[in-house]
Amino acid sequence: MSKAKPVLRMVTAPNKWKCQCGKVIQAGESCGKMGKLVFCMECLKKESKRHGDSTR
Repeated sequence: MSKAKPVLRMVTAPNKWKCQCGKVIQAGESCGKMGKLVFCMECLKKESKRHGDSTR
């Protein structure tokens, strides 16, 4: 395990961020961040479904 995969984290946007789907996330809104990618809540749900929920 030398290469760490970017982990999908829940963060609060410090200012206006843009999701990779094009949706604008307002400052103070919850969103997902994985490396340099930003996910709005809709994309976050899709992503977690695709990767399988690893929190359990």
